[in-house]
Amino acid sequence: MSSRKYVRLSSIADVQTGPFGSLFHEGDYVEYGMPMITVENIRDSRIALTPGTPMVSIPDAERLKKFALREGDVVFSRVGCVDRSAHATLAQQGWLFSGRLLRVRARPGTDAKFLHYYFSYEATKILIRNMAVGGTMASLNTGILKSLPIPDIKLAEQNGIVGILEIWDEAIDTLTAVIYAYTRAKNGLAQELLSGARRLAGFTSSWLPVRLGETTSLLKDGTHGSHIDVKDGIPLLSAKDIGDGQIDFQNEPRLISVGDFNHIHNKYKIQDEDILLSLVGSIGKVAIVANYHDNFTLQRSVGIIRFIKQNSRFMFYLFRAAKFQNELSKIQNKGAQGGVYLGNLSKLVLNLPTLPEQAAIANILTASDDEIATLMRKLALFKEQREYLLNNLMSGKIRTPESLKIPTQEPTHA
Repeated sequence: MSSRKYVRLSSIADVQTGPFGSLFHEGDYVEYGMPMITVENIRDSRIALTPGTPMVSIPDAERLKKFALREGDVVFSRVGCVDRSAHATLAQQGWLFSGRLLRVRARPGTDAKFLHYYFSYEATKILIRNMAVGGTMASLNTGILKSLPIPDIKLAEQNGIVGILEIWDEAIDTLTAVIYAYTRAKNGLAQELLSGARRLAGFTSSWLPVRLGETTSLLKDGTHGSHIDVKDGIPLLSAKDIGDGQIDFQNEPRLISVGDFNHIHNKYKIQDEDILLSLVGSIGKVAIVANYHDNFTLQRSVGIIRFIKQNSRFMFYLFRAAKFQNELSKIQNKGAQGGVYLGNLSKLVLNLPTLPEQAAIANILTASDDEIATLMRKLALFKEQREYLLNNLMSGKIRTPESLKIPTQEPTHA
């Protein structure tokens, strides 16, 4: 068990709140100038420009230089999500921070990046939330943040902790960039293959127009009935449970009885390879059924489509393509909550290749998806391992080895 001692943040860093209305007014913003970041610019422990980020004129930025950022500063949300913080990089030096933020600036003898990592440690975030004041909306002030306990450890150990976590952050950033590049390339390839702009070797037959309803054996929506919720039953999914190409069971869906489930499906059964399409609210989300064993049913906000003599995996990709999504938006009704009627959906014209070409295209896109999924699992593992290290390094359960400590002075020679 760690026997670490703690000191107040005020003994190793300065805390500054952003400018209030008396110093700067909303009408003083300009179209081009120095960014003034606010809570919305703090994302995933990083500072990022967003559309609509306020800009301040250079003369005003000079006047407000007390509220400028330096590399290594940490900014905190002062209201609302008070445990949200971000680390300023060299690219953000000189940017201003608004009155909705607090700035922490490490003094000499403290590794600023160590403070950043410590603030992102879950136990610290819980402590900050508990220290915040306010009933309806939590808030921090300089006094509260100054009293935050910080591990009293030597600079060399702080440097070692930062060195370890930076290695993991770099690996995560590199893999994230690889996944982004793979995804962009796959999406570009899908756009070309699904439109016929690129043809695979050996396929020359013309693509033929077919109405969607003419190539389906099942085109219906989920249950319209009222069903009693039960504690232990079968999930009744809605459009919110269809997303990113798959069915999401993590949204705590409603559960209905086995009796209600059997009543819903006394005339039809969901099958593997059925396409699910959200028809109400967030229209156009697509998933394909796999490994079905009566483990869910659907509300009316989701359509169920079963194709005749078409490759279901190809149709799944076709439905996710921009052209189909655009056509879907054209037949959306204009009510308070947008929706697509099955009758209009059945009339949509699809341009389809032969079945063998469909299968070939689907195989290529599935292989790309599988590769991306493998990389995503690796990324999740990296993040899990990084979180384990962060928790244990900050709690003192893991101490940095001597080889990773950065010396504070040049070694002496005999």
